[in-house]
Amino acid sequence: MLSFLVRLTGLVLFAVGVVTLIADGIRSIAVGHLELTSLGHTWAAIDAGSLDAAGRWLGARAPDVAAAVAGGSLLELPTLAVAGVLGIVLMLIGQRRAGRRRRPLI
Repeated sequence: MLSFLVRLTGLVLFAVGVVTLIADGIRSIAVGHLELTSLGHTWAAIDAGSLDAAGRWLGARAPDVAAAVAGGSLLELPTLAVAGVLGIVLMLIGQRRAGRRRRPLI
C-alpha cells in the first residue's frame, strides 16, 4: 500500500512537471525567448501564505547559510525540473520488485 502511494505521488509530480513544461513552452513561444517558471513563483501562485510561513519556519530553525541556500537556490529552480525529477525518483522508489508475483483475483 505504501509503495502504491509513493508511485501515485510520483506520478502526480511528474504530471505537474509535464504541465509546467507545456505552459513554459507556450509562454516561451509567445515572448520569443526561453521563459521558465521558478518553483518559488509557482508556490506563490498556489498559496503565498504557506510560502511565507515556510520561509519563516526555515529561518527560525535552520542556520543562516542553510536557510539562504535552501530558501534562495531551491526556489529559483524551474518547476518542471524539480517536479519532474522528484516524480521520477518517487516512481522508481515505489516500483514493484521483480521477484514479487501477483496472486490471481479468482
